[in-house]
Amino acid sequence: KKAAAFITDFGGITCHAAIVAREWKVPCIIGTGSATKVLKDGDLIEVDAEKGKGDIQIEQAVGFILKETSLFKVIDYGCGKGRLLEGLRTLDDTCRNNLLYIGINKNYPTEAQSVANKYKINSEFYTTDEFEKIDLKVKYIFLINVLHEIPLNELPTRLYHIFKSLEVGSWVYIHDL
Repeated sequence: KKAAAFITDFGGITCHAAIVAREWKVPCIIGTGSATKVLKDGDLIEVDAEKGKGDIQIEQAVGFILKETSLFKVIDYGCGKGRLLEGLRTLDDTCRNNLLYIGINKNYPTEAQSVANKYKINSEFYTTDEFEKIDLKVKYIFLINVLHEIPLNELPTRLYHIFKSLEVGSWVYIHDL
């Protein structure tokens, strides 16, 4: 527990380093490709995990899926400061116009809303309770950060609301469950 931060060459947001960093509440930069080759013992560096450009895995998956579909909903249970939206800004206009980003958090994430507005990403923000009251009919869903905000004992009830909104032939991609 002496690490001030973690930096890895490989891994995703569910890798061991990311999970331990989250539990210890220390910054973590993952998947750099070359950090252990470039950095040497004793180097003084600053690790700023707040200014990232989004989640590359998610932005690539959403970009790929949107090129294949007409309308896609990204439901993010841990919308925080708009980190994912910063990543989605790299999508082309066609993708952004067909994406509905739904941010769900206990408080309205004003920073995430401002990022969505800045990059013209179609977005709606709800608290979890508000979201469960809306009637949503969906064909494609990308569900993100579920366990960041939802206690495990509430998971079946919370996911039921999303699954009952699916149209026939639809699918849900669940990331970070």
